[in-house]
Amino acid sequence: MQPQRMFMLAGAILLAAAGTHAGEIRLRPSAAVGADAPVTLRDIAELRGEDCQYLAGITVAARGRDLLGPENSPHVGAAGVFAEIDLDQAREALRAGGADLARHTLSGRTCVVRVLGLPAIAPGTDHPGEREPDFEIVDPLSPDTAGTIRARVAETIAACIGADTARMQLRFSRRDLPLLSRHESAALEGPVASRVVVQPASAVGERMIVRIRIYDGTRIAESHTVAMDVRTLRPVVVVTQELGRKADLLPAALREEEQWIAPGDDGGEPIGSTAAAIGKQARTRLEVGTILRASHLDEALLIRRGELVTVHCLRGSFEVRLRARARQDGRLGETIPLRAEDADEDFLARVDGPGRAVVIGE
Repeated sequence: MQPQRMFMLAGAILLAAAGTHAGEIRLRPSAAVGADAPVTLRDIAELRGEDCQYLAGITVAARGRDLLGPENSPHVGAAGVFAEIDLDQAREALRAGGADLARHTLSGRTCVVRVLGLPAIAPGTDHPGEREPDFEIVDPLSPDTAGTIRARVAETIAACIGADTARMQLRFSRRDLPLLSRHESAALEGPVASRVVVQPASAVGERMIVRIRIYDGTRIAESHTVAMDVRTLRPVVVVTQELGRKADLLPAALREEEQWIAPGDDGGEPIGSTAAAIGKQARTRLEVGTILRASHLDEALLIRRGELVTVHCLRGSFEVRLRARARQDGRLGETIPLRAEDADEDFLARVDGPGRAVVIGE
């Protein structure tokens, strides 16, 4: 093969590679939709990266109530009406919407969707079309949890993620419930005294695993591994207006609320109050409904390239002020190059406020 053709082929390969994985689509752990409102991708997933924001309006279901088919494992109970959307269903919706799946990374396991506007039922009440779900959402503080192995599991997970059990929710597979419902005082059948040890066996995240060992004296009588989905009720800040990249975050575009979210999300800690976000800038484009995280934000620019800046030069107890032009943008605490008027060389100073920088002499 001639060198020129080899370079052309290599260039084509690099261009093709540059177009892959342009954004990440991550299923939310939970969501809430109206019974008669359309369910879109932005309702059930976080879209990260500007190149996938156009997919936000793809329809997953025409109405929230349409999620109650058997393929979505619906569960109708006293807490409300719930359905599950898994990654395969999200992928199918993307294909139907014409998305190029090769350009985007899909992640997450399932999104548990609460369908609002439908009547809940009392436990034990028959409901047409109700299907026994393969999971159960457990409240760690419910009366029937006290003293059980699942209470010990809840305490272990709460300590691991630094959460209050009163603001934590665990979702177990039904096949594990017989073990988890056993009381510690009667973990072993019969009169033999027993001791239960629960240890974390995975990293902090939406899906966590514990190992449960039941001791008969010094002998391990039983050993089990149990996986669960973990969510904590956290104060969050939600975007109420679409924000472009580098847009200033203003009170009118933000709302404080509480949501069930997964711990240890790789997008960073959620922002807990509007006060912590106002005045900062969007690092990337933010869709309506986005939960603000540290990774979404940049400190606001206090100095812009080309701007004339007041520089405070400190040496001992003396201060000299001069005017200099910024050679690049600067945020609070950053060190940027500046050039004094009529000077030929740059010097460095730390951004201290809007249009202000400080340099300390030795």
